[in-house]
Amino acid sequence: MTKIAISYRRADTEVMAGRIRDRLADRYGGDTVFMDIDDIPYGKDFRTHIFETIVQSDVLLVIVGQRWLGAGRGGTRRIDNETDFAVSRLRRRSATPFRSSPSSWDRPGCRNLRSFPKV
Repeated sequence: MTKIAISYRRADTEVMAGRIRDRLADRYGGDTVFMDIDDIPYGKDFRTHIFETIVQSDVLLVIVGQRWLGAGRGGTRRIDNETDFAVSRLRRRSATPFRSSPSSWDRPGCRNLRSFPKV
């Protein structure tokens, strides 16, 4: 069974991520799609569970919104911040072999994928 994990920023793409999750679950089954809101067992450390799930996934869908490239606290881009939780999830996944196909939503601020760092 293929395991699909969805990575997103709640403040940026939560609604879109939820819709994508629902469509994937309808097509492939709810047990195959991981999205943090509903799929972390009670009492389990969420950081550990998310990292484990992402590393074990066959497909990692990263939903990129306008704020990924925007400045965070201190004025630096959040995507360049090594301690940013979303960035650390992607770096953890990139430590294992996988294929990726970058894409972005047709919104201002998301078009230039070359401005993303290599993870």
